[in-house]
Amino acid sequence: MSDFKFNCPSCGQHLSGDERYAGLQIVCPSCGKTVVVPPAPAGAAGVRMVPPAPGVPAPLAPRPPQKTCGLAIASLVCSIGTLIVGPFGFIPGIICGHMARKKIAATPGLQGGGLAKAGLIIGYIALGIAVLAVVAVMVFFFFIGARMQQISPGGQFQPSAISTQPGGVEPAERETTDTAPDGSGWTMKLTGVDIPSEAVTGRIHGQPFKMEKVTLENGFLNFRQGSDFFADREIDVVVFNDATTLSGRTFTVPKKEFGSSPHIWMKWKEAGQDMPKQKNFMDRYALRLEFGALSGGKLPGKIYLCVPDQEKSFVAGTFEAVVKDSR
Repeated sequence: MSDFKFNCPSCGQHLSGDERYAGLQIVCPSCGKTVVVPPAPAGAAGVRMVPPAPGVPAPLAPRPPQKTCGLAIASLVCSIGTLIVGPFGFIPGIICGHMARKKIAATPGLQGGGLAKAGLIIGYIALGIAVLAVVAVMVFFFFIGARMQQISPGGQFQPSAISTQPGGVEPAERETTDTAPDGSGWTMKLTGVDIPSEAVTGRIHGQPFKMEKVTLENGFLNFRQGSDFFADREIDVVVFNDATTLSGRTFTVPKKEFGSSPHIWMKWKEAGQDMPKQKNFMDRYALRLEFGALSGGKLPGKIYLCVPDQEKSFVAGTFEAVVKDSR
């Protein structure tokens, strides 16, 4: 028996075989596809067509060595590397994963589909976590940005007299020029005024105010009415000091001595609105604020505050602020 040569019809690889295997199937070692062994060429010297013995399987040519796609490995490594390098890991991990799956589908015998899939899953999970983190940060700054919107990059409050959230600075003519008492408790002349001994009440933007909660946190003395995240009505007296420094101290505005005065942030909700409006007063208001001694995490005090808006807003009375300073 003699060997004869033939070509793979798919890739043209040169093959050789014994005439016994004519008509049988083998696997091309180059492209991995099935090839039917052709009959020996007629008249070939020394070639005899002898069929294989019954029941004896014809041996198949060895399969080509299996290769793993490098892009699939890169996808998994980059996605896992997100734990170390952050978004610079999962972004290339996702890109390599898609490229690897496309290449594997187009290349017979190329392995690595599982690695590419794992890289894509980990990469997209990391992407989802990153998106949620960005949203959480945006929500955080949205809710606290109103408090800090008047603070400049250097940490000092900017000198705008009255501002609105949103809407910017209001013109000065929106303030009242009246200073005489109006009979309701509002007055811009605090000389001789007695602070009521009852809990703080008053009027904010023309609406009655009754203090339901008062806290002191990081220099913000906050009087609020309402249980929602945004209060129905509230006033912040920004005193720029912690509870220990404020204990036993008194603030009077206007004053003759040198130094910055507290800032007043007044907020209220319009009918049917969930987001509050806000006015900030840096001066031209009247304030008498007396603090008692700090005890048991609470700071007692008295306040008489009137601001020069057209609605003649004011608060007056006694309080016991819960201290939440975290500085």
